[in-house]
Parts: sequence; structure tokens; C-alpha cells
Amino acid sequence: MPLEDKERVEALKGASALYYGFTTPSGIINLTMKRPTLDPMLAIKLFGNSHGRKGVHVDFGGTTGILGYRINGVYDRPDSGIDNHRGRRTVLAGSFDIKPTDTLTIQLDGEHIYKKVNEPGIYRFISVPAATPTNLNPAIRIPDLIDPSTNFGPDWAYNRTEATNVLGKAIWKFSPAWEIIASAGVSQLERARHFNTIDPNAPVTNPATGPVGEFPLSISYQPVAKYKNQNYRVEIAGAIDTFGIEHELLIGGSINIRANRSSASTAQTCFYNATGVLLGAGFPTTPVPAGATRQTCRQSITNPHAIPQLGEPLPVQNNPTEITDKGLFLFDRMKITEWLQVLGGIRISDYQEKRLDTGVKTFAAKPTSLSFGAVVKPVESVSIYGTYIEGLESTPAARRPRSTPTNSCRRALRRNMKVASSGNRGAVSSSRPPISTSRAIRPSSTARTAG
Repeated sequence: MPLEDKERVEALKGASALYYGFTTPSGIINLTMKRPTLDPMLAIKLFGNSHGRKGVHVDFGGTTGILGYRINGVYDRPDSGIDNHRGRRTVLAGSFDIKPTDTLTIQLDGEHIYKKVNEPGIYRFISVPAATPTNLNPAIRIPDLIDPSTNFGPDWAYNRTEATNVLGKAIWKFSPAWEIIASAGVSQLERARHFNTIDPNAPVTNPATGPVGEFPLSISYQPVAKYKNQNYRVEIAGAIDTFGIEHELLIGGSINIRANRSSASTAQTCFYNATGVLLGAGFPTTPVPAGATRQTCRQSITNPHAIPQLGEPLPVQNNPTEITDKGLFLFDRMKITEWLQVLGGIRISDYQEKRLDTGVKTFAAKPTSLSFGAVVKPVESVSIYGTYIEGLESTPAARRPRSTPTNSCRRALRRNMKVASSGNRGAVSSSRPPISTSRAIRPSSTARTAG
């Protein structure tokens, strides 16, 4: 994710994270684009490194009449110094502010990102020592350090990603303390990836399965990974006082639609003769040549050699899915005194997952999620705060029988403290594990959450 066109990166937790949907209690990352400047500005940055990387970043903006603009462009030829880890990266982004009146602002943001680089091979410990009654936690041998420029992955194992993001927002300030905000956005990403890993604890000892002393190199290729994210939101925000308590209120509704239309990954295998000579490569359906055996490709970690490249398999959709998350929310930040603030929020959600190829609903829930917290400032430079939040967490596992839980509602409690001194800021954070979990069960084509 490029940062050249971003003003700031925020880690949102607690009520601020729940605002964006029925999500995990751990929060979300919010990226804010650079906004137009009042005065004309132009910045050009050239960058590179000793390995041969070179690039340029252009950033310019200004305001003409009712139109403010900010344009960022990047052209980069990355090279990290790892063998064959080269490629191309481009970014073109723009943010525009239109102010037809003093009380109405229309914002339009867009960016297009392209990146294609070779993906280096990494270690993956597949073969691990078995536990014994006398050694319940056997150690895994870590391989010796190698030259940091070594890449045992194929020189053709590229990762190509292209993404387009567009967001429109209208802000109407209908009173000094209140405003209405309506926004709509769409994000689309498409990726093709070669992913390769090597197991350093499984050396070849039988020549019929590859060169002795080399290691299993797993190579997989996903021709297409397509993701589309649509967001629509309307909200009213403002401030009121009641009995000496200042309230900052946010009331609104949102719809988020996320679709995944990705292909399955295909593994590449290699063919070896009886003496361990590499004869070629193939996919699992490729016929094995006479006198050869099909094996996971083998590779030397310290002295890598070429691995044959095959024609790419045709993409076949693998479990295309769509998630629709609708919600109504209310949040209140109450300033009780100068040293005490209390936060509270509620979100009523209608959450649904379905298969796009069959239309079958695989998960559904209509939870009411609560969050609250408190911020205490005993002195100006110290903030102590805690939050409680409820959310949905998907279980990372393969497809399961209908009666098996796949998602869970979690409740989490966090405690944090920030200390600022002489312009510097430090933070101490403490988080409890989820204090309770309610599984969501699919008895048939519908589902419900308990608790």
C-alpha cells in the first residue's frame, strides 16, 4: 500500500472501529489521503539505493476559486538487493475539494496503484520433530544464515497487483454545531501471485526424488485474486450540552458490500530421473515423462539454480463469496469534567455472507453490538483509557460441515495509557484476551448468534 499520497495512518480501536462495521474487536487501519492546499505547492523527490533502485515522486496542489486539488504521482523501479527481486511500481492519486457555498463541501478522491515485483522464496517449516514423552516441546533446527542477497525462489515468480480506489463525500454544515455527511466509495483489486516456500529441515536423501542435499521448494500460482469493496454511508454529527455535560454525537447508517471472486491456486511440480536429474516441470495434471517421477521441486538454499517455468493455468473461480453488512449506529462522547470523558456506542447490524455462484446463504446474523469506554487525564501530559467492544471474528479454517461454527462474536476489553513529555509521546498498552465468545451456528441456510 503506497504512503506517498497519504496524510496519516490511523489504528482505530474501540468505538471508532465499530463505526466502520461489524468487524473484529482488534480494530481497523484507516488511511487518510493528502488534502488540497490553499496556496500552490510543488514537491519533487528523487529516491534510490545502492542496489539499483530508482524512482521519482511528484506532489503538487493548490486552490483555484471553489476548486482545491492535490495530485500525487510515483514511478518506482524497486530493487531490494535480493537476487531477481526487481520490478515496477506506479501510483497516480488525486484529491479534490469543491466548495459551492460556505456550508457545503464536496470531496472526490481517487487513486490507481500498480505493482509487479518478483516475490523471493521464504522458509516454511513443514517437517517438524515429533514430541515424545520425555520431550514434549522438541526444538526446530534453524538453518544457518545465508547471504542476504540469496533468493532460492524462481526468477519468474512475480507478484502483480493492480488496484483502483474512488471515494466521493458531501458535507453540509447546516448549523454552527451540526453537519450531515453522505459518502460513497468503491475499491477494486486484482492480483496474480507466484508464492514459493522451502522446507530447510527436509533434505533430499534419495536420488530418485531429486538431487541429494537439496530441499523441497513448493511453488503455487494463483492466476486471479479479485476483490471489490463498496461503501455507502449517511450520518449526522454535532455537539450539544445537557446539564453541564458536553456531548459529541454521531448518528447514521451504512452499507458495506465485499465480494471475492478469486481463482484457486495451482501447485507446480518437477520431474526427476532415477539419478536426480531435473527433466522438466508440470502441473498436477501434466503427464509424467517416461523414466521420471513427479516430485515437489527441489532447490539448493545456498546455490540456487533455475527452475523451469510453465505456461500459466487458466483461472477457475474458487468459492466466490459476497458479504453484505448493513448497520445503524449511535455514538456519544461525553465530557463530564476536564479530566474525565466517557464514550458509548451501539450498532445494530444486518450481516450476511453468500456464495456468488450458487446464491446459497452461508452465514447470517443480526447482532446488536455495544461499546463503551472512559478517558481519564489526571494531569495534562497523561491519558489513561479503557474500552470495551463487541464484534465479529471469522474463524480461519477450511470449509466445515453445516453444524460447525465458522464465525464468532467476541467481547474484548483493553486498557491503555499515553504519556507526553517535552513534545515526545510514549504509550503503554494492555489488552485482555476476549472475555467471552459466542459462536454463530448455521443449522441450515440461515444462522443466528447466541449471547
